[in-house]
Amino acid sequence: MMDWRDVVGASAVAISLAAMVPYLISTWKGTTRPHIFSWGIWGIFNLIGGLAQIVDHGGPGAWVNIAGAGTCWLGALFGYMRGGTRDITRSDCFAASGAIVGIIPWVLTNDPLWSVIIITIIDMLAFYPSFRKGWIKPHEDMPLVYWVSALKHALGIAALTNFSITTVLFSASLVLTNSAYVLMLTARRRVVVQAAD
Repeated sequence: MMDWRDVVGASAVAISLAAMVPYLISTWKGTTRPHIFSWGIWGIFNLIGGLAQIVDHGGPGAWVNIAGAGTCWLGALFGYMRGGTRDITRSDCFAASGAIVGIIPWVLTNDPLWSVIIITIIDMLAFYPSFRKGWIKPHEDMPLVYWVSALKHALGIAALTNFSITTVLFSASLVLTNSAYVLMLTARRRVVVQAAD
């Protein structure tokens, strides 16, 4: 018999995949121009976060992060192929280095907790290039994708079978950062439109 968490976890994955379709189409058409470096890093972080949830018995709550890794890499690939933002700054390199460094504590201690803490901090910092770009060019991104990301990670948390810092922290930070990004894009779109008038 299927547990309710299986249904919630599968729903989070379905929402994640469905939300990426319009984003990928818009990216392919050149309307949306994702920051490809951010999307690649987010893929690595989602994979680490999802694997940590699996190791700490997170159950179906981990599925959304594993699926999220794949969709992030698709977003980066489509952005790369269709003119996404490629400006790589020192902060981008810091975030990429952090993705690699974030794995080290897990390997050394056989416990994913410190890796989750590190990737959560670095993920929030890695959001900066997209946040910066969204502030300057708020019409080049799709707020709906980030709103759905916040929703899917909230569902992922609800689907967890074990609640611990290891299983909850990364997903909770994604709910917060994605929600903040949507609010910023929405507000900036109004300002940029008003400034153009």
